[in-house]
Amino acid sequence: MAWIWMVPVAGAVLLWATSLGRILSYPAPSCVPPSPQFMPPLRGDRRSRNVLLVVAHPDDESMFFAPTILFLKSKGHNIHILCMSRGNADGLGNTRREELYHACDTLKIPHEQVKVLDHPKLQDGFHEKWDHGLVAELTMEHVQLWAINMIVTFDSYGVSGHPNHKDLHHGICKFLHANRQGNIEAWELASLNILRKYSGPVDIWLSSLISFSRSKQSIYTLVNSRPSKSYEAMAAHRSQWVWFRRLFVIFSSYTPLIPKTVLDLIDSRRRAFLWTGGSDKCNGSQCLISWDRVCLSKDAGGLGVRNLEDQNHCLLMKLVYKLLGPDDLPWKQWFMGCPHSWPRGHPHPRLTNQAQADLELLRSLLVTVSLNDSPDRRLMDAPGSHPFSSREAYHALHAGDPVLLGPQLIWGCRFPGKLKFFGWLVHFDRINSRASLFWKNIRPLDECFCPSCPGVLETSDHIFIVCPKATSVWSRLNIAVQAGDQTAP
Repeated sequence: MAWIWMVPVAGAVLLWATSLGRILSYPAPSCVPPSPQFMPPLRGDRRSRNVLLVVAHPDDESMFFAPTILFLKSKGHNIHILCMSRGNADGLGNTRREELYHACDTLKIPHEQVKVLDHPKLQDGFHEKWDHGLVAELTMEHVQLWAINMIVTFDSYGVSGHPNHKDLHHGICKFLHANRQGNIEAWELASLNILRKYSGPVDIWLSSLISFSRSKQSIYTLVNSRPSKSYEAMAAHRSQWVWFRRLFVIFSSYTPLIPKTVLDLIDSRRRAFLWTGGSDKCNGSQCLISWDRVCLSKDAGGLGVRNLEDQNHCLLMKLVYKLLGPDDLPWKQWFMGCPHSWPRGHPHPRLTNQAQADLELLRSLLVTVSLNDSPDRRLMDAPGSHPFSSREAYHALHAGDPVLLGPQLIWGCRFPGKLKFFGWLVHFDRINSRASLFWKNIRPLDECFCPSCPGVLETSDHIFIVCPKATSVWSRLNIAVQAGDQTAP
């Protein structure tokens, strides 16, 4: 009769694995259901928000709010953390404060945007009663200090039921009621019953269903597609990293954690199934790619690709080898089953619509061309029929363009050539500014703001004209400058 118990156990394991697969399928921290009304970008130049996360103790930000922080960071918002106490219930206040800064390093929150208070009337403890008015007053002070326009904190139960969490919620509510301007948007972390709280990734289904069914109540589920970050942030609180908190992080639906060894095992099986059809491992020799030479890891500051040309050649060789090989692979069955399948004809066109149009134009021009053995002669199809050169081609393409005064002034001055070339790059916004690197998907958005102007993208106009440091330089030189049109992300 042992098999009777195996059925529900197998079903539970399958449900857990399916739930885990859905969470990991999200390419980035995501909101369910997707809604433009949930934390939309601000209007005007400042598209990012200044968000204040108000917590009661060090480690609250990692234990409960890690998915929220990762989601907000992925959207380019500025996160500020206000911790109302040092967590000195066990006499470890100074240690816990330093651990909070270490966790913020993991979450990429600058130390100057983190504040840990130590007020005598706001001390950590289950029997400590916090003054709601004092909480509201301190919140108002930091909202004004950091120009906050959004607050995130606990709900009335405080997730774990800690009295300090509950008092913090009521203090924030008192601040919001006193804020007559109504310019602060507030969100709270919903408390769950004990079954859902410790269901781990399985809760993704019920949370998504509730979010969809109650969309009018503004209830959203934030999916943590990078659970390892929650682990790293919580592990930074070494003094609090005891067995029951480890279990909470592993099984909690607030910070679902899958150990790295499990993730590596799942990923190796996935790659093995895809490329070898069921083998336990899939290494570089089977894929015929020297990944160390071709790819540069993102941790090293790259895009995962060291040389685009080598990467393309390796992937093409890998594709050809797999398609012509004897292995009956799942993806190969689908690929070869498509109409006009490879190698008789590629079933999926690789050209863009514009490239396809250019190809058709070229074919129409070659219809009347007869090939012979004589050497080719290239002539410009333009007045004068000059021999083909890059210079003549450029002038022919831009013959009808309006004359731009800026480039003429730049190239006509008597500055060295390098300075004129740099001025030309600045004029057309072609320097590799932080904003430019973001638009090229080389840098994440949270690394592309001006260090002196929080929330403002560092474009070339901003660097040399708009930034207060630049304007001070021009004013000292008694030169009036005016910014051009800035490109929005």
